[in-house]
Amino acid sequence: MEDEFSQPDANPTPETTPGPALSIAALVLGIACLLCGEFVHWAIAILIAIAAIVVGVIARRQGAPKRGFALAGIIMGAVCLIMYALIIGMLAYHIAQINAAMSV
Repeated sequence: MEDEFSQPDANPTPETTPGPALSIAALVLGIACLLCGEFVHWAIAILIAIAAIVVGVIARRQGAPKRGFALAGIIMGAVCLIMYALIIGMLAYHIAQINAAMSV
């Protein structure tokens, strides 16, 4: 028995499937993080790398098409983060060595 207040939905919402925009954005951010470190500034590249990883993971979890693009963005973001972590670590080590040599 139908309720007198229930009406059929005149405008049913279509089920939306995620588009490839997030996957493409992850790829573009991954490429941008590698290029920004070379041409702009490494701190900006680290922020872009984190964004590439986050957007790539979101795209993969939502099941967006072109999942390979999202994976490539995640990989490039991770490579960028590892690369800059090593560079910053080596720089800190060498600064410590120079300070130790100058204080003797």
